[in-house]
Amino acid sequence: FESFRCIKLASIINKFFKKMKQTILYTILAVFSVLQPLHSQSIYCNDYVASIVADIRSGSSSSSPNDIISHSNSLYFEANDGTHGNELWKYDIQLDTAYMLYDIRPGSSSSSPYGIILHSNCLYFRANDGTHGNELWKYDIQLDTAYMAYDIRTGSNSSTPQSIISNGNDIYFQANDGINGGELWKYDTQIGYAVMVADINTSGSSSPVFLTCVGSNIYFRAYNEVNGSELYKYDT
Repeated sequence: FESFRCIKLASIINKFFKKMKQTILYTILAVFSVLQPLHSQSIYCNDYVASIVADIRSGSSSSSPNDIISHSNSLYFEANDGTHGNELWKYDIQLDTAYMLYDIRPGSSSSSPYGIILHSNCLYFRANDGTHGNELWKYDIQLDTAYMAYDIRTGSNSSTPQSIISNGNDIYFQANDGINGGELWKYDTQIGYAVMVADINTSGSSSPVFLTCVGSNIYFRAYNEVNGSELYKYDT
């Protein structure tokens, strides 16, 4: 009789665990059925795919688009088609076509447009035409023409504008005129004139970088020999 009770108890326990296994399995399947679509979306992004829009330098060589910005259904950027070097390009989104806007440095050498920004239907950037070194350039979108905005360091030497930004009225950037080192400069877009606005390190370069406009102020990192590299503000 005792052996019968043990067998009966074992049978009840076995059924209990079998039922538990089924319950756990069904729960797992139910949870998976809910999460599976979400998982698929995160991996495949609803079957959306990325595609090349312009093979500027055909074949396996790269055109290496850089400094891409958008304006009025078009993209503006630096690219190299393998013939003209690194120059200023445009991709028209509506027409689905890309073309070089301006060959600033004619031939296979590069003008290397850098730090491209948009200000009042114009692009401002650093470029080298092979004669004046790296200086501040301007491309007028409406007039479809490019020209050097200002030759800060005259001759073939470069002032090397960088960290170029717009505060809505003028252009601010770091430049080196060959006398004061790398300091904070301003290009007045109304009169077409550039001037150094702050000589932070009078014994060398303060090298202002990461220029950021907040209201009427320009914030940036700069260096002097007393404080090292710290956060600065310039009230425009």
